[in-house]
Formats: sequence, C-alpha cells, structure tokens
Amino acid sequence: MTIFLPATEASPSLPPSSAEVRRVSGTVLVVDDEPIVRTATARLVKQLGLVAITVNDGDEALVVYKAQQNEIVLVLLDMVMPRMPGPACYRELRKIGNVPVLLVSGYANDAQTQALLDSGADGFLEKPYTAPQLANEIDRILGRR
Repeated sequence: MTIFLPATEASPSLPPSSAEVRRVSGTVLVVDDEPIVRTATARLVKQLGLVAITVNDGDEALVVYKAQQNEIVLVLLDMVMPRMPGPACYRELRKIGNVPVLLVSGYANDAQTQALLDSGADGFLEKPYTAPQLANEIDRILGRR
C-alpha cells in the first residue's frame, strides 16, 4: 500500500469551538472554616487561572474584601462557620458592594439558602463538590463560557 500526501508547510485551520472560554482574571476570595477545604478550593481556583485568597470566617472575609474589593471578582462563601456564618457575611458583603457570591455548604438550610439565592446570591454548590462542578460554576458566574 502506498499513501500519497501533499507536501505543505501550512497548518490546517481548526473550526472555532462553540464553548470557547473567555479569560477573566482576578481574585477569588475563598471563605471556609475547614483548612483542607480552603486549601483544595484555592488550588482549583488557581488551576482556572485566577488568584485565590483564603480566610477562615466571615469577619476575616469582610476585612479582606474591604481592602481588596477592586481585585476580587468572586466570593466562595461557606454557609456554616463559627463567629460569623455565611448568611450574615453575605448580608454584610452586599452592604459594601455587589460582588458575585457562590454559596457552598454540606449542611445548608434549604430555606435559608433559597432566601439568599432569591436576594441575589449567584449560585450554590453542595459539599462535597467535584473540581469540574466548581470550575463550571465559576466559569458560569464570571461569564467565562
């Protein structure tokens, strides 16, 4: 069998992808009282080409957000935390600005979560979530798809 191929230096052009990702840069504030969850989530955020800042609770989140609100493009907010729980932190964040907020929890009260979604929270992920689930939600919220 003999195969004849044309000799060319040109590269074939690929058809445009229907799911092209628009690159949005910025910082994601990860708020969770569980160190393992914070670390793993921050690593996933960095793999998406974003900067991650992690904090332990709502009080710290407010301090960091006030100082860096121009850089923060998204807050990943755990619903159940000591000191200042997620719902209280969400309300305080809304007093400061209109940053997108993705709620996360393994113990969320459905009525409370729905109330926050109705008041403008941008999404909810139930723990444990997978890396693709987190990536899809971040891309959806930031308009990267």
